[in-house]
Amino acid sequence: MGLLYQNTYAVNTYVSNPQELQTAVDNALPGETIILKNGIYKDFLLTISTSGLENKIITIKAEHGGKAKFQGKVGILVKANYLKLSGFDFDNASQHNTSDRLIDIQGSYNLIEDMYINHLSNGSHRNHRYIYFSNKATHNTIDRCWFEKEKQHGMVIFGDNDPTVNGTYNIIQNCYFKAKRQPDNGGSAIRFGTGMKKKEIIGANTVRNNLFDHYDGENEIMSIKSSNNLVEANTFKNCYGQLTCRHYHNNIVKDNFFITTDSNLIDGGTITIWGEGHQITNNYFYQAKPRYSDAGAIIFTAGNGTHFSSHHQRAKNILIKDNIIYECNSTSHAITFGNLYERTPTRILMPENINITGNCIYQSTNKEQIHYVKDCNSIHYSENIIYKNAGFKKLPEGIYEVNPNFKPDMYGIYRLAGKGPKGNPLSKKDVGPKWLKK
Repeated sequence: MGLLYQNTYAVNTYVSNPQELQTAVDNALPGETIILKNGIYKDFLLTISTSGLENKIITIKAEHGGKAKFQGKVGILVKANYLKLSGFDFDNASQHNTSDRLIDIQGSYNLIEDMYINHLSNGSHRNHRYIYFSNKATHNTIDRCWFEKEKQHGMVIFGDNDPTVNGTYNIIQNCYFKAKRQPDNGGSAIRFGTGMKKKEIIGANTVRNNLFDHYDGENEIMSIKSSNNLVEANTFKNCYGQLTCRHYHNNIVKDNFFITTDSNLIDGGTITIWGEGHQITNNYFYQAKPRYSDAGAIIFTAGNGTHFSSHHQRAKNILIKDNIIYECNSTSHAITFGNLYERTPTRILMPENINITGNCIYQSTNKEQIHYVKDCNSIHYSENIIYKNAGFKKLPEGIYEVNPNFKPDMYGIYRLAGKGPKGNPLSKKDVGPKWLKK
């Protein structure tokens, strides 16, 4: 974050209980660092209303990373700007406030870093969030945090959006996500925005360099319900469910790894697309296991209306470029157009003006790799390699049957020059708090 989190004035204040912490926060000066001594702290709500300045942020941190542990009913309400929270351990705690939010961020230009948040007690299905960005909270960053849950309800991170705000510009980076399956909808790791608004919601948020490891919260690992977001360089490893461009427009999904090696995984490792103007580029899909009804590593579902209601908008003006799709599930396809039409007759707005260029699809068995449920308008192909035959009696112009002669690299990734992610898949050692033993 550059100079934003570098203090030019430093005073250290040590505190040893929640009351002292609240008093120190209330009286903090720009540039001050408040240090909570090692210990176990229970049953308190910390409200932070005192702001720092751009070059004199207020820091609130653990004396040593992970040694200040919060248990019982706890919560942090951030109303301030230019604040840094660092190094706290929330293990088997529960939310203090009635909104079922552990860290409620209502201010801007704040940094939440090196947090360990594990197995929070159940909140309500609709409101339970580990971290919540209010709809006016902008330019906040979550960095190097560890999120894990057993069977708890709700989302890990939810970014609300107000149609009157032209982008919230929040960042989630270098974090670890893991969750067991829960029976209810609403258990995504990350969601930005909501549907059913009268005008487009601009998100402009960034999700990068995160590891989703067996994140099985619900069918949507990440649900994007706003426009202009960037999802890049993440690794989705053996995760149940999919990344979904659910509502609105112009999201970029690039340089991500979707890796499925767990034979017990029911389905996962896919992207589903509604809306207009998205770019899905340089991603890597390994042994994707789509749901039978979805049947594609990249899924263009049929629409049934506009995002101004609970309906889903037609997929239109989408770029699918330089992705590698390697060995999809034997009953699935690499790319599917309009699959939901089969099981929901009201979804009749088929994808339109889709550009498929420079992709490499590899399958060791000869099967249909590009599947149309119903005819679509303006599907354009250029410079794609498919091996073996994609199920076409005659390959369309822009698709070539060429054996790429793949060989795995040291990470087990099958690469082709100019296609797929530029980096390498993430492991636990690459993400989460600096102080956490991994």
